[in-house]
Amino acid sequence: MFPQDLTTEVVKTAIQLAVENAFKYGIPATKRILEQVRNAAKSGKNVPAFALKGSLVNRESALRTIRDAFNASNTRVIYFNGSGGAGKTRLLEEAKNIAYSISTLRWAGIFDLYHTDLHNILRLQSAIIEELDPRRQWFSKYRNAKDSFESNRREGIFSASSEALIRTEIARVNQLFIEEFNQYTSKHRTVLAFDTLENIGEEQDLIQRTFGLGEGRESPSVKWWLLDLCQEAENAVILLAGRFHEDLKHEIERINSIHVGRVESIPIPGLTQADTADLLKVYTRKAPRPIADLLSQNAAMIWQATSGLPVHVALLVELVLRSPDIFGNELDANDSEVGKKIVRAFFDGENPARRHFFFLALARKGLTADLLHFLGQGWSEEECAKRLEDAERSTLTKKRYGETELFLHDALYEMFDGFMSYPEDERVYWFQRLLDYYQKQKSSDRKDRALWEKVIINTLYYDLRCNFLRAFYQNYVRWSDVAIKGYEIELDTQLRNEVLVYMRNDSIHKGVKDSSVAETVFLQDSITRWIKRWIRQAQYDQAINVVETIFELEFIDNFSASARPRVLNLPEENMTKLKENIAKAHPIFWASLRVYYGESLIYSATAPEIQIEEIFQHALRELSDSPIGHNQPLWWLWNRLTGYAYDRLGYLARSNGHYHKAAEYYHQALPFYEKAEIPDEYAFTQNNLAFVLALLGDIPGAKDAIEDALAKRLELGQRYPIALSYNTRGLIRALDNPGSTSGQRDCELAWSIFREINAPRGIGLACNALGFILRKRGGCWASNQCAPEQALKSYAEAEKYFEQAKEVFKDVEPLRLWEALNELGCLNRDWAQLLKSLHDEEGARKRFAQALDHQEQALKLAQEKKMLFQQVDTLDDLAELYLDWGEFEQARKNLENCRALIPPEFNLTNAKKEPRPGEVYWFSLAKIQMREGMMKIQMARQSAPHDMLQVLDGIRCMLSSFVYFRLFSELPNYLEQKAREIVAILKGLDIPSGLVGDAFKQIIGEYDFDLSALRLALSEEYTYEKFS
Repeated sequence: MFPQDLTTEVVKTAIQLAVENAFKYGIPATKRILEQVRNAAKSGKNVPAFALKGSLVNRESALRTIRDAFNASNTRVIYFNGSGGAGKTRLLEEAKNIAYSISTLRWAGIFDLYHTDLHNILRLQSAIIEELDPRRQWFSKYRNAKDSFESNRREGIFSASSEALIRTEIARVNQLFIEEFNQYTSKHRTVLAFDTLENIGEEQDLIQRTFGLGEGRESPSVKWWLLDLCQEAENAVILLAGRFHEDLKHEIERINSIHVGRVESIPIPGLTQADTADLLKVYTRKAPRPIADLLSQNAAMIWQATSGLPVHVALLVELVLRSPDIFGNELDANDSEVGKKIVRAFFDGENPARRHFFFLALARKGLTADLLHFLGQGWSEEECAKRLEDAERSTLTKKRYGETELFLHDALYEMFDGFMSYPEDERVYWFQRLLDYYQKQKSSDRKDRALWEKVIINTLYYDLRCNFLRAFYQNYVRWSDVAIKGYEIELDTQLRNEVLVYMRNDSIHKGVKDSSVAETVFLQDSITRWIKRWIRQAQYDQAINVVETIFELEFIDNFSASARPRVLNLPEENMTKLKENIAKAHPIFWASLRVYYGESLIYSATAPEIQIEEIFQHALRELSDSPIGHNQPLWWLWNRLTGYAYDRLGYLARSNGHYHKAAEYYHQALPFYEKAEIPDEYAFTQNNLAFVLALLGDIPGAKDAIEDALAKRLELGQRYPIALSYNTRGLIRALDNPGSTSGQRDCELAWSIFREINAPRGIGLACNALGFILRKRGGCWASNQCAPEQALKSYAEAEKYFEQAKEVFKDVEPLRLWEALNELGCLNRDWAQLLKSLHDEEGARKRFAQALDHQEQALKLAQEKKMLFQQVDTLDDLAELYLDWGEFEQARKNLENCRALIPPEFNLTNAKKEPRPGEVYWFSLAKIQMREGMMKIQMARQSAPHDMLQVLDGIRCMLSSFVYFRLFSELPNYLEQKAREIVAILKGLDIPSGLVGDAFKQIIGEYDFDLSALRLALSEEYTYEKFS
């Protein structure tokens, strides 16, 4: 009949006393007594509770310890620990009264860690500071640092920042807090109080226990912050209260090894029998005399049933006072449902006078007058507020410091769950109503980040109790992804803790028939979630090892792509449980593992591209073979995962120079993000697509894509991604029209935003972009589109930007550093050419030397970091540099080295069999052909007489470069542009039309490709029948 716990004993004793009361006075008389109580309550002569808060009973020793600590001159930490209901919170409340009576003390408040929204270091620090320093006369450095950190996170900067950088920022904020807190306490002795301490004990899931995670301080947590505070605070008293937690107790007491005598651990037991009797008198001072006498006469029984715990004593008093109403005219004390009846009498959902207690029992995230009014009981907001105000006076309720929500004591939640007499559909109905309230708030509270996060947590809490699978996949998984991406550690931890609390404490509310389903689903998701955290933290080896271990458990063939041994000594028992859990996992679990495994391999560079691509394709096949309906819980995750797999394939292709393939993958990702309503990832992919399209020469497509990405990001409001899109748009506009200033304005806007939000990486990206744009604009002097003086000015500005980018990316991001060095080399080459045309030979030689130095630095970096395409590109630029200065042998060596690095499959024979458009190496080969052609022509002209066969061979090389450009992109506008560039170079070299015509005739016969764009460009510049 009864669950076996302390609350059960309270209920059983209440039944026994209720029966005795009924026997003594008779059922009708007992009912009349209760009716008098109700009438008094309704008329306002009394409150609807009798166990009212009053003086503490027999806690003099604990109070004396508190007073001594207040009067001491050093830092003291007092840890009150004991069973739930022992009165620890009341001790903290009494400590507040004592502190207020001492003029030299500053009381910061009681911070209740019962709920997860205070498992947030910055929020706790801010709450302490606002209470101590409302006039903002102290803590200025901390406030500035904290505001800057939160602004960076809010603006999306951390989504593109390294783990080390973010941890450094967190450590700096925490250090400033303790420094300025100690400055404050040097003038004012301060008291801090933390309640429900056991809730920060950091419960570990099976994945953590199996792979040894979370055993140290690898992530910021309230637990470690609070322990540091206890150790480092000066001239302060820190009061801690919570249920007994062995590990936490040892960690707190370990502080005494550094500061002898600082910590004192005080157990708070139940009251003695005599003290329980005294407490009964306090609680029943306004109860009807017959019932008060009955309780007093049975004090020994009550003490035994409650273990002397004050809250349980109060609960028993209230139950006895409500119990006469559960009996009919004939007493039936043996009714098997009597326990449920007596509990229901307390929470009586049918009795308007008690209805708010029913809602207090359901609203575990707290009940406010506004929420009670929303639940629609016909009460005005004023009446709702009055009911909660009356309830607040009971020992059985509590409020968190500085907040408006009212809560029941834990013991009442336990009793409500243990003796539930309300049907499942009724509870789910009210949980849905509570969920509706917070979903309505969620849409309106986004600007207040702290309030928005609190609403997200509350939404998850109630949704879990309506429909576990829906809540898990559509709320927990979704918002946890947001938290991990944005490095919102606290939100990630809160969300995870809510699910753990649900599974640990609320099995009676499970929204699935089989209670093991929740644990199975959570564990499988935890595997992929930890892997995502490691990827975010750049711990790729850890992610790879865990995935390969999971694959090995299921004997999946060819599971290892990293080609290195795993060093894992794992507990056999945990591995067995893990294997049992994943044995019947949904295909989406295996697809998730493969997607994040592939991503880890990309970043760790430990597997061939073709093998990584197959891992992603395998995941996509699994997803395609297991379609999910729109109304199913997994629908959002299925779409998100499919979109992400295509996006990562796009990234893999782009990183390896497969631009056409990258564009196709990015295109495929977008619809899935759109269906799943993930605008930030949609915009991220669209932004990348825009730049790839621009590289392919599809400027109209690139412009459409970047406008779409920018619009999405402007709507979301995070300034860092917004600035990234402005920067990309500026580059696209400059590629379209180098002489225009619109691209520069976009990149300058991006640069100014990055500066405002203090985003070094963004500043570096904008500097590289602005340097590139200004270099291209300066290059317009060669076509007489700008004056040499304006070109020199553009070059000087470009150099400043590239130098700034070089400093930003030094020792941080090799690829972006290479871009800055390579562009500095190209800039100085162009600069030298301009100075040479102005007959400034000395200046030209200096710029040539600087160009050479920068390109050699770029080549060395590319070689050290094994960046193949960057090596090819740098060698080509070196060849052009030497060619410009007539050093043909050096140019030839660099071109040979350049060609040797290009994979052998990139040749015209293979291209005819299997065209591979958009490959960056086609573009490289096109440039090599142009350099070789120019070199042959210039070398032939140095001989006397001119070697006309070599000149003709050079022209053929120049013209054949168009074939490679055509293999790179088939877009008409792009091909027309490249054809005009080739013809312009030939015209600049004063090549006779007859030679050009002969060379063109030869390549037409040699290459079976459409050369109509080149033919048209030649016919516009040369009047020769062979072009017609």
